[in-house]
Amino acid sequence: MDSASKDYCHRHRHRCRGGATLLLRRCALLTVAALLALALVLVVLALTVFRHRHAVTTVDYVRLAGLRIALDVPDLGVDLNLTLDLAITAYNPNRVGFRYGEGNAELYYRGALVGAASIPAGEVAPRGKVRTDVELTLLAGRLAGTRRSTRTWSRGRCPSPRRRRSPGGSPCSGCSSTTW
Repeated sequence: MDSASKDYCHRHRHRCRGGATLLLRRCALLTVAALLALALVLVVLALTVFRHRHAVTTVDYVRLAGLRIALDVPDLGVDLNLTLDLAITAYNPNRVGFRYGEGNAELYYRGALVGAASIPAGEVAPRGKVRTDVELTLLAGRLAGTRRSTRTWSRGRCPSPRRRRSPGGSPCSGCSSTTW
């Protein structure tokens, strides 16, 4: 080495001797910054674009399929059952499709079970719709047997919280059953 090179290295030691150390520091800082930026982007995507939304279920039509009237002699009452054919459309607003297994739907009125239906298995595409035909058995004898129900129906109201349970899951959520 000539004297000019020695003077330069003497004045700028960090560049000559610690150049590899400085390069490693810069590389490590850039890697950490890139990983933090990637984590931030993934969190934002998870909270906005890929967040879970519930499926929207609508009833397209209801048709009377059957009527059964029987006398209940021990209880001195009438046993009335209606069978309704329902066409139900489920819309999946998520960006991930899901499958659901056979399930059931129960219709309750003021805490009493007044209807039941079985739902066939199916699959809904991402942002897709699926139409399902369901047969609902309505136990109208239970529904008409209460005074409160007569008052409610005569006013034109039908408060009916529904509970549906369909086993299935999204392939990337890791769930084995989904309630929707």
